[in-house]
Amino acid sequence: MQWTAVIPAAGLGKRMRALTGGAPKEMLLLGGKPVLQWAIDEAKDSGASEVVVVLSEEKREVAEQLAGQPGIRFEWQPFPGGMGHAVVCARCNPPVFVIVGDTLYWPESPLSQLAAKVESVADACISLETVGDSEVSQYGVAELVGDRVARLLEKPKASETESRSAIDGRY
Repeated sequence: MQWTAVIPAAGLGKRMRALTGGAPKEMLLLGGKPVLQWAIDEAKDSGASEVVVVLSEEKREVAEQLAGQPGIRFEWQPFPGGMGHAVVCARCNPPVFVIVGDTLYWPESPLSQLAAKVESVADACISLETVGDSEVSQYGVAELVGDRVARLLEKPKASETESRSAIDGRY
């Protein structure tokens, strides 16, 4: 199965400004390369036939620094419209997997497992991790019925859901 990876990276990075000094957080170095490059490499290593990085106009320098790599395309999100809007701006045909670029996996990505599920039995997949009560409000949470998602909640209080299944950045 051929699939496209979409990496939404148009955000403002307000929470990281103290660390970045206003530079794009995607370009922070980790292990000698930009965080965004780790996400691109994860997509390619997991079998993506194309990687689309969605940026804002204010992040043109990110595209310039990463340009020239085979299989990567850049698209532009004209205004801050959230992750769903960024995926639409990527202009891709399904199947598409979304990689939240500031959530990194080591040593193994769940993308290959998600792709196998979509190819064989599912129309969509979300990678989840179990978190403790004190962490629930820091994540989007999936309420499950069996192995199916019944409802998604955006950063609920622990008292608002019994679920401890946090969405961990791979869709």
